[in-house]
This record gives sequence, structure tokens and C-alpha cells, in this order.
Amino acid sequence: WSPDGSRIAYTSNERNGVDFDAYIYAPKSGRRQCVHKGKGVWEATQFSPSGSKLLLRRVVAPRVHELHLKDLSTGTAECLLGKHLNSQYVPVGWRLGDDEILLLTNQSSKYQRLVCYSIRNRKSRTVIADVFDVERAALSPDERCLAVVLNRNGESVCDIYDFVTKKRIAGNIAPSSVMGNIQWSPDSSILAFDAQSAIALAHLWLYQPESGRLKQLTFLATKIPPSYLVKPTLTRYRSFDGLPVPLYCFQPKRVKKGAGRGRIPALVFIHGGPDEQYRGTFSPLIQYLAYRGITVFLPNIRGSTGYGKKYLALDDGKRKIDALRDVAELAHYIKRQKRFSVPAIMGISYGGYVALAQLAFYPELWAGGISSSGITSFLTYLKKTAPWRKKLREKEYGNLKKDMIFLQSISPLTFAHRIKSPVLLIHGKNDPRVPYSEALQLAEIL
Repeated sequence: WSPDGSRIAYTSNERNGVDFDAYIYAPKSGRRQCVHKGKGVWEATQFSPSGSKLLLRRVVAPRVHELHLKDLSTGTAECLLGKHLNSQYVPVGWRLGDDEILLLTNQSSKYQRLVCYSIRNRKSRTVIADVFDVERAALSPDERCLAVVLNRNGESVCDIYDFVTKKRIAGNIAPSSVMGNIQWSPDSSILAFDAQSAIALAHLWLYQPESGRLKQLTFLATKIPPSYLVKPTLTRYRSFDGLPVPLYCFQPKRVKKGAGRGRIPALVFIHGGPDEQYRGTFSPLIQYLAYRGITVFLPNIRGSTGYGKKYLALDDGKRKIDALRDVAELAHYIKRQKRFSVPAIMGISYGGYVALAQLAFYPELWAGGISSSGITSFLTYLKKTAPWRKKLREKEYGNLKKDMIFLQSISPLTFAHRIKSPVLLIHGKNDPRVPYSEALQLAEIL
């Protein structure tokens, strides 16, 4: 929304299905205007305080951006940040009118930090930096208080600072392990946010820095008795090259020993992305599995977010196979515990691909697998995914022409004949991202 609430800025690929253009729509008059024609994926992020400028973000590749400023009065646009820098930019807000932009970036840094960018002199200065990613920030309207959220090993840590002196006013106000959006009240007196944990649904909270008072605003509840819910433990295991891989584990309170010499059933759950992170949020499915006596392991394999730029890049290109080896090493890690039966594996989207790849490449390690919306062949996936996604996905996995042999070599479909254990394939028929045909072609072979 524009600062005066009269206009909405958004992007759409309605022109040709591939390229995203920026539009401004006035709900009261119904007038709509295309203000910027883009090539590739563009996002409208924020109006300037005066409403005369619009920040646009061009998505070059997953987690790689350019930040552009569109002058709505003259129609001109200029690239402020990101040209050939292989960095990400997340605008947070403005200060000093239209003069400075607060944004999160990992440019020239191992971890994402909060910087202040001057449009006038084209320079950035660091506001908050840490040995963990700064994942969110919000400056109060009076520009006195700054709320900063760190992603500390998957857990949110929220601190309040005096923006001028950088002195910390309050430390770690988050009542649960993972925070969502944060926003200041118009009078700058209250910070609103949502927070959740593995055993608690997301609730809205209000925090007053002046009094230090924290108030829960919503009281959502499940019908599940709290005594049934399981808190995960966080540890690390060593992968094939010695890399420590973060691992969440949900251990059931009531153990039901299954097949395999009376050992505990085990399931490995792989997150999607691949540039995502499991963070101990509430999952009815995981809680149900634990209730049924299944130990659930959730690794953040290389390529996951939340552990800095280097860890995120460890699965780039042909190093994708190393991420698969992380998962295979987890199966060996579980086996060494001598308490668990041969594990099954499950994943959604990219996680579904990893599950199928494990069954095809390491069939001896797994008792079975579940793939929900998983890629079965990168060749057919890149040909049939939504047109606007193709170039972005090629930058993540490989070019369909130049890397054809590699893409074929990491596709489960290529080695489907090696899959011997039971497989459950789940897929939405109208999925525009991973086409339904991905599941069908593997099902036909199996």
C-alpha cells in the first residue's frame, strides 16, 4: 500500500506468462497503470514515504537479487544494489523521508545483516551485524526504537535497540522459538508480532518497550492434550566430509517398538526449497507421528538457510550430490544408535525429490519412502514447470541444455529400477510448480 492508503503496488506476469511487470492500482477509482515493464521475475516491495518512488526487487536467482528504485513522477528507474554481486536484499523500511533505506542483506558478509543505504551518496553502513542471520527488523515510526530478530540456530531471538545510540533496551522478548512478522504501532509505543513453537500454535503478542510488558493477544488452542506434544531436541551429526549438519529430533513419549528386532520406528523428514530451514514450528503431522511412536529426524542439510552464505551455497550446481550424501550419512548415523529400525524417508517438493533420490541411489539404507510433489526427473521438470520459473530453477539445479547429462544423473527416474522398497507418491493434479506428470511417470515405471 502507498503511505496514504490510496494505491496498491504489485507485479504480475499477465503480459506473456514469463515476465513480471509492476502495476499501481487505485481501489477507489478502479484505475490501474503499468509503471514498469520487467524482464524475468520482479517484485514490488515498498513505496517511499512520499509515495513518489517505488522500490522494486529483481529476482536474479534463488536468494540473489537486484534492488531498483522507480521514480513514479518521471518514469525512470535505476539499479541501487546487487548488480553482479550475488547477494540478497530484503527492504525493511525508510528513514529521513525518501533519503535512506533500511534493508537486510548478505552483501560482503558471511551472514545477513541490517544496513542503512543512502540514496544520496550511494553508500551503505552497517546498523546491526552478528554471527547469525538478522532475519527481520522494524524501525518505529518515530525512528527511536529498532526491533531486530536473529535466527540463532533456528530459534528467533528478538532484541530492542535505541536506534540512535545502538544501546540494547530489551533482550530476547520472544516467548516462543520462532517469530513471524513484526510491526510497530503508529505511535511507536507497541511492537506487535506473532510467535510459535513445536508445541504451540502461532499467537499474536504485544510488547511495550517503555514498561517491558508482554501481552498475549490471541489464544488459539488445539484439542490435543499438551501432555501428548513433543519438544524436539537439536543436535548435529557429521556428514561424509566432516561437515556438522543441524538435526532436530522428535522422540515419542510412548515408544511402540515395531518391526526390526523390537527397535523403535524412525522417519527422516526433508524440508523443501532447497533453500529453506526446519525451525521447530508447530506441525500436526510431526506431532501425530511422534504420538504414534515414531521418532522423526529433521536435518537441515547443506543448502539450507539460516546458517550463513557459505552453508547456503554448499549444494550449488553439481554439489547437489553432496546434499544427498548428507542424508545418506544421516541413515548411517541412525543405524549406529542401535535403537532404531531401518528408517523410512519423507519429503515435500524438493524434499520429495530427496526422498526419491535416496530410495534410488541408496536403496539399502531405507525401509520405504513418501514423496509429496517431488521432482522425479530434472529434465522433464525443467521442461514443464511454469514458464516464469524455468530460468530461476535452472540457476538452482543446472541448465537444461548445458547440464543435461548431470541433471539426468541426479534424477530418481533414471535409476527407478533400483527402487525396491514401498513408495507412496502424493501430488496435486493442478500443481504449477512441480507438474503432476512427475509423479505419474515414476508410478508407471514402478
